[in-house]
Amino acid sequence: MNRKNSMWALGFAGLLTLFFILTWQGVRFNYDFENFFQHDDPELDFYQEYREVFQNDNDYLLIAIENNTGVFDSAFLTKSLAFENELKQVDGVVEVVSVLNQKEPIISPFGVNYRPLLDWFSKESLAGSAQKIKKDKQWMGNLIADDSSSLLLLVQNEQMIGKERGDTLYASIESKLQAYHFDAFKTAGKIKAQGAFVNLLQQEFAFFLSFAIVGVLLLLWMMYRSWWGLFCLLL
Repeated sequence: MNRKNSMWALGFAGLLTLFFILTWQGVRFNYDFENFFQHDDPELDFYQEYREVFQNDNDYLLIAIENNTGVFDSAFLTKSLAFENELKQVDGVVEVVSVLNQKEPIISPFGVNYRPLLDWFSKESLAGSAQKIKKDKQWMGNLIADDSSSLLLLVQNEQMIGKERGDTLYASIESKLQAYHFDAFKTAGKIKAQGAFVNLLQQEFAFFLSFAIVGVLLLLWMMYRSWWGLFCLLL
């Protein structure tokens, strides 16, 4: 009787295992914030309405480009502008904001005109622009480092970008950064962080799952004191 019950139990366990193996293909990682809420949740409705008005507050990438001799160098500024223009052509990039494309208003009796904030056409114009910018806290410490060693590019990418799409976009941007051979650069943003974060979660999940399997096998071995018996039990 016990043997018959054992066979039924093993058969049920085998069918259950086969079921999970066949349905495993539909299981995947999902880190979409909205999926943590019920579809009729009022908090989800408020979040979606807020996003429609103000858009996501993290769909951007910050790029700090460093120059050993300082950012107020005509060769460095020309290279940075070329990189910025190339960056705007990347699929998935919506807008790039930096001190290189900012303009300042000039009020005259004939109306309001705009001219580039940073002009490096000549040494004199570059020196004048540098002196003016260094006195303005609107730019220093924001789009330019306080010590003038680096400038910042704020790259706005498309809204609600997924991990796979974000990984592709960040890889494209990083490859262009490497191609320009800046003295140094640093990046921070969603498309960089979400890839690293999800990969870390997947690695930790695989580690703890493997650890759990090994732990169960060791526990079974301690109970049966035989690897052959354990092998037969698993079959």
